[in-house]
Amino acid sequence: MKEDVDFMEVIRYYVHRVIGLDVPLADSPRPAFAYEPEREMHLPMTHWSLSEFLGEVFVKKAPEELVFSILLGLAYHEAGHALSGEDNNTKPHVLNNIICDANDISFVPKRFPGSIPFTLTLFDVSLKSCEDIAKLELSSKKEQLIALLNIAVMYMRHLKFPFDNKLVRNLPDDHQLKNRFDKLVPILRQARKAKITERPELVREFYEIIKDLWDDNIEPQIYTLILKPLSGGDAGKMTQAAAAKGVLKSAGRELKRIKKAIEENPHWHEPKGDEVIAVTEMSA
Repeated sequence: MKEDVDFMEVIRYYVHRVIGLDVPLADSPRPAFAYEPEREMHLPMTHWSLSEFLGEVFVKKAPEELVFSILLGLAYHEAGHALSGEDNNTKPHVLNNIICDANDISFVPKRFPGSIPFTLTLFDVSLKSCEDIAKLELSSKKEQLIALLNIAVMYMRHLKFPFDNKLVRNLPDDHQLKNRFDKLVPILRQARKAKITERPELVREFYEIIKDLWDDNIEPQIYTLILKPLSGGDAGKMTQAAAAKGVLKSAGRELKRIKKAIEENPHWHEPKGDEVIAVTEMSA
């Protein structure tokens, strides 16, 4: 990856034309959809922000197609927040993101399925403690909470999670988190198929089960765990997985198509009548 990498115009084009949102895009190392003071989509779109979010070594090692596809996955994810009609002040936000990540697949158009595998891979790789649930420390409320969130993420991805060197669907009967996890399972399964407008209620149900473990100050710590910079080794593993699925070719074709469209029509961003629907109308 060259140090002058800049996806700013490419992502603006994609969000505007494909996702259909007429909102300002901000270059930021922390992806988010902001409602205050005005609605904006924050995405890492330049070498600086991508390096802050994914890690300098990762950005240098990963193919352009891989970084582009991760970025599209993030764009779809944030668009899901914008279009879901969810409570703007949904808390805790990290649960909202977990639920959003689960059902983004119902939002992404079939014309570019490659963004979803990369969003999931990014989340799985960056949650370093999501290796073997049996080996996680559970001596504090914080450790129990993080373990539950890890199980939730893995379960929604695959309906299985790693425990004691094998993939399982349930925790052992004598496990400390067994009862909580059993209560979470119906919510996690519903999240996989729910309409995006149902997300706020699922977040509330999720929170009710874990609220006695939750510390108001813990959310920034959890984000820090989730957003650990990735390594060159991670770039290699993700690239191999992407190549095996054939998604790199899909990302390459899409990136080439967009670059060509921008070159042929430098005024693509100018609205034409009712072509673009404002996000305020779409999320009403």
